[in-house]
Amino acid sequence: MIKPHNSMKSHCSILKYGIPCAAFLMLVPIPARAQWQVQVGAMEDIATAEKLRLSLNEQHSDLPVIVAHEEGCYKVRVGLFETRAEANLLKAELRQGNWPDAFVTGGNPQNKAVSAGRRFISPSLIDVNLLHGSEKGARHRELVPLVSPDEARSIRNSTASDTQLMAKIECLAREREKDEALLAIEAHRDRFRDSPRQARVEMFRGYVHLNAEETLAARDQWKRVIKDHSGSVEAGEASLRLGYLALKERASSTALEHFAAITRGEVEASMEHRWEATERIAAIVHKAGDIETAESIFAELEMATRDREQAERCRLQCAALQLEKARNGNATWDDVRSFCFQAWRDYQRPSDETAATLLLLELESYAYEENWDEVMRLASRHTSVHRGSPESSVAFLWEARALMETGRTEEARELLQILATNPEHDTSLRFRFLNVQDRAVYYLGTLK
Repeated sequence: MIKPHNSMKSHCSILKYGIPCAAFLMLVPIPARAQWQVQVGAMEDIATAEKLRLSLNEQHSDLPVIVAHEEGCYKVRVGLFETRAEANLLKAELRQGNWPDAFVTGGNPQNKAVSAGRRFISPSLIDVNLLHGSEKGARHRELVPLVSPDEARSIRNSTASDTQLMAKIECLAREREKDEALLAIEAHRDRFRDSPRQARVEMFRGYVHLNAEETLAARDQWKRVIKDHSGSVEAGEASLRLGYLALKERASSTALEHFAAITRGEVEASMEHRWEATERIAAIVHKAGDIETAESIFAELEMATRDREQAERCRLQCAALQLEKARNGNATWDDVRSFCFQAWRDYQRPSDETAATLLLLELESYAYEENWDEVMRLASRHTSVHRGSPESSVAFLWEARALMETGRTEEARELLQILATNPEHDTSLRFRFLNVQDRAVYYLGTLK
């Protein structure tokens, strides 16, 4: 039996708990370096494909077996290898058995997006290896205890501990009490000049100026943090804040330089700030019209993270970019729906917001085609199966939209009134800037 590469061994070990490897694989991001699989069959019926997957999973229990929905059919694939040579060995074994037509393929679409897409990610922007570093040993900024404004004012600068002073400074900076915050900062500086926390306090000084709307002073302060504390994670935080200030001033190229200083590893940064800077770069290049680079960055981030929420968010970004490519004529609406379907399969129990957003993207794809019958069919299916969830609220909204577009005004009005008044449908999708009740009210206003 062909053994999976090292990165898959921990995945396969889950078998001892009675969970099929393929099912487990769907719940975690697949390592970007694992690209090669062996395709055994392709069929139009998902039930047939699933039956084949289960059969292959029994015969090759130490290898992942997945079903990928591509080009309108369901493709059953085995293995996940770093090199084509490893995949070829499995192909030969399968051909000697019951699968004479088995062949090697590039594997999961997201892996191919990473593999092919890395040519779009310039090393001058992002060192992708930094994104795949272990989070276990990663440096994180220190969390300061939260205190109320009254508690902060009661802390005496002369007798407070280092931690108490930092909590006071953060609270007063947040409350925009500039003078008191600066006095506490000076007290901290005098008493703990050589403390490793000094960089954090200097970051707070920048926030005090920013909250007092002293942008120039905040910028100068954060530049000093980068210069004087280059080996601290606060240097990365300062570079991130400078990037946001540049974005506020519509200086995208300057913002890109500050964010790239983090993603290239020129300044020390916590893992969360490195990720945030990478996402900002993706947003900037997307706004500039470079969809391929943006898609590649989000695909890379999805493969790098071990955080389920982050992975889902990255996949949603890629799905939305697929929709944009279809609008621009660089992809088909079927491509959008296939991408969403694959996301459903890879994250078999996505969060409520992810599930509702994937449904919304599918519905939008049919709406752009003006295929209102298909919108109605898909929406009705989700309202009956997922009643009471964000999915059902989105589905009801689009059912109403389909009724409006097909001239069934009174039915649409009745449904929209329910959506607008029932608290059960107070659903917001941050990713698509959609609030179901607000949109229902808007649609009601357009009906004659």
